[in-house]
Amino acid sequence: MKHFCCVLSASLLFIFALQGAEQKTNAPPAKARPFHGTIKTVNKPAQSIVLNGAKAQTFKVTPETKIRRDGKPIRFEDITAGETVGGYAHQVASNHWEAVTINIGQKTPEASGAASPSSSPKASPKPKVK
Repeated sequence: MKHFCCVLSASLLFIFALQGAEQKTNAPPAKARPFHGTIKTVNKPAQSIVLNGAKAQTFKVTPETKIRRDGKPIRFEDITAGETVGGYAHQVASNHWEAVTINIGQKTPEASGAASPSSSPKASPKPKVK
């Protein structure tokens, strides 16, 4: 009986220790936010962009970042200072922001999947009531 109690106690301690470890490894959800502005600098060696403003915002560009100009995919090397950008970024563990998407220029109706204004059907004129 004594042996059974020791095994039971050890098992319970082990289970509670595992639950505590799981709770510690669950990190809080990452912060994410949209951004927009004008590119101040493009740091090609560091793979990052800095936006103009009183508080310069720096966004790291990763291989997973989706970069588009006028709705079409481009490479990081094609980005230049002075362009107007918008996008979405998330904060990573090292407390810096990584861009998830970067959009430069205007999205064309064909790229967005929307019908162009010229191809949309015209409304029928209303009949005149006398």
